[in-house]
Amino acid sequence: MKGFTRALLFLGAIPSMSLATEQLNWSSPEGWKVGSQQGNMIELLKNEESFENWTRLITLQQYQSSEKTVGESFVKLMAKNFEKSCASVEMVPLKSGLQGGYEIFHAFLTCTTNKQNGKGEIYQIKTIKGKEKFFVVQYAYRVEPFQKGGLPLEQSEAANTIGYLTKMLIVER
Repeated sequence: MKGFTRALLFLGAIPSMSLATEQLNWSSPEGWKVGSQQGNMIELLKNEESFENWTRLITLQQYQSSEKTVGESFVKLMAKNFEKSCASVEMVPLKSGLQGGYEIFHAFLTCTTNKQNGKGEIYQIKTIKGKEKFFVVQYAYRVEPFQKGGLPLEQSEAANTIGYLTKMLIVER
């Protein structure tokens, strides 16, 4: 429980003595646990999974924001880095614009086959740019390999994830 409390403090879910006023409003889905907390990143796993066998993984990251920080550019850089370990990579933008007064970018990033583990990987990524902080939330699915242009997810699961990510906003404290 101590690690979970630290995780909440890190991303501002619990008020802290931080001078920064922007915090990410998030919660851990029921049936999930904090698997790792290092530096600017927290990773959540389903209770019954580990980093060796995950099928779903949520990653929360926090960076300093600047005038040059752009969510779409950040996701494009991620896609470029994925090209090293994926058979084929595709980025599918879902939404960009303002949400709650903050600039967001939301997209799917797909890896048809990860060369390291032989699985397909799909990421729903949402970036939120504040005045002080830049947040990146990734909801990853590990699935069987698939063809480019395909998205082997149940529509209801994809919609639930979109709903989960949509609720993540910056709150000012």
